[in-house]
Amino acid sequence: MEFLPLKAGDYPRLKPLFEGIQNPHSEYSLSSMILWDRCVMAADYACDGDAVFFSEIGVDDPKDRFLLLPVSARTAYPPLRLKEKAFEAGFNEYRFVHDDYIAVHGLAEIEKHFTVLDQPGYSDYVYRVKDLASLEGRDLAKKRNNIRQFEKVCALNTWKVETVRLSSANAGACEEVLKTWQTERSGGEWTEVLECESQAIANALKDFDALDLRGLMVLINGAVRGFGIVCRLNDDTGVLLFEKGSDRYKGLYQYLDRECCRQLFDGWEWVNKEGDMQDPGLARAKESYYPAKRVKAHRLVLK
Repeated sequence: MEFLPLKAGDYPRLKPLFEGIQNPHSEYSLSSMILWDRCVMAADYACDGDAVFFSEIGVDDPKDRFLLLPVSARTAYPPLRLKEKAFEAGFNEYRFVHDDYIAVHGLAEIEKHFTVLDQPGYSDYVYRVKDLASLEGRDLAKKRNNIRQFEKVCALNTWKVETVRLSSANAGACEEVLKTWQTERSGGEWTEVLECESQAIANALKDFDALDLRGLMVLINGAVRGFGIVCRLNDDTGVLLFEKGSDRYKGLYQYLDRECCRQLFDGWEWVNKEGDMQDPGLARAKESYYPAKRVKAHRLVLK
């Protein structure tokens, strides 16, 4: 297999290969792979008949390298074939292997060829769209209260709050919000992950329409104060990739999250908010919305 660098221009050609695919883990979103490429990991792809393989190699540590499960609607890749393809490509492990693959092929069969390990921090948080759009129930009462406080403060100050759908034509209006977010975060420790996220967001704003992204801006008195961006994962799930806003407005994030789920997830039943990367604060924030399920990630290391 010949691996080529993954670029935004490859999206139209690779997109049909993802139609009908039900990979449940957020790592298998084509749009997301393109947005995050060359941040921490360099993503490449290689076609294998009607399937496509993706590799990721550490930008700063080339020894950190792995394959994803092949994407194909027609060709099956049982464990022995996966092993053969890994040898052929020069890799010794697969990552982000989901429970569905293990259930189909059986742990005993997989362990003939691979050592199976968990990937802590990379289990996705998944919610029902209707739950986050309505915020009904006692568990989500605090979220509703935060939104009411936000709306009350805006009303008392006669601030007009409105939402506008994002497109390539107006995506540039979000750049100031991104700068504000960077400034507010720079008061703490500006990490490599935050730098990569900032670059991925810039990529999303640049290639918004080309990657079939959906997005929403929250305007206060005509100025953009927050935005959210989502992408397709599979036929029933969208991934909430980014939500950014100013910390100046208490309740803005809860308002933005609710409106994204109300307006951006047409045709999808599930919201995937990705993993927590073993960040305790991020884990608490995602748990506070009470996920309906988690999608685990596993490593398959060649024996």
